Amino acid sequence: MRVAASAVSGIGNGLLKAINVGVDPYTAANIGISNVIGWDLGSYQLLSNLVLTR
Repeated sequence: MRVAASAVSGIGNGLLKAINVGVDPYTAANIGISNVIGWDLGSYQLLSNLVLTR
C-alpha cells in the first residue's frame, strides 16, 4: 500500500511541478535541496523518504 501511495503522490507532484502550479512545502524543500546538491528530484526524494520512514 505504501508503494502505491508513493507512486500516486510522485505522479501528482511531478504533474504539478511540470505545469508550474506549485507543490506542497515538503516537495518544494526537496526540489531546493536537490538543486543545491546536484541530484535529480526523484533520487533525493527517495533517499529523504527512506531516512524519514526508518
